[in-house]
Amino acid sequence: MRQYTKPKKGYEKKFFNQQRGFKTLTKPSLSAIKQHKKEMEALIDQMRAITADEMIRILNPKIQGWANYYRRVVARETFQHLDHWLWQKLWRWAVRRHPKKGRSWVADKYYKTIKGRRWRFVGEENLLNKYALVKIERHLIIRQGKIRL
Repeated sequence: MRQYTKPKKGYEKKFFNQQRGFKTLTKPSLSAIKQHKKEMEALIDQMRAITADEMIRILNPKIQGWANYYRRVVARETFQHLDHWLWQKLWRWAVRRHPKKGRSWVADKYYKTIKGRRWRFVGEENLLNKYALVKIERHLIIRQGKIRL
């Protein structure tokens, strides 16, 4: 958790000299991100010889679970960072599996454009989930008042 001062805008910027209020943001901790990366990297390193479908079947629950856990905090940039990091790991995995093939062949085999989203990692039947595609849901503000049952 961290507090940021709210920027002055419009009327406040024109007529007030002092800052007005703070904004508190909760983000995934660096240690949680680092731990998740370590676990994912260990999984990918262990699965050097399996097919892309098996890789996707093993990684999807991990991605979905971690993203769902952090979907209620300010995590968009973190999700984008993890998607890019995972793309790099899977690209290295794919290139390593086919040392005598060119990079364009590897890209055609493992990456497709699906619903306008390019470079999606696919297998024969499965599609790898992305962190950034998990919908961020903000917490509900509970107002004081009567509760009706």
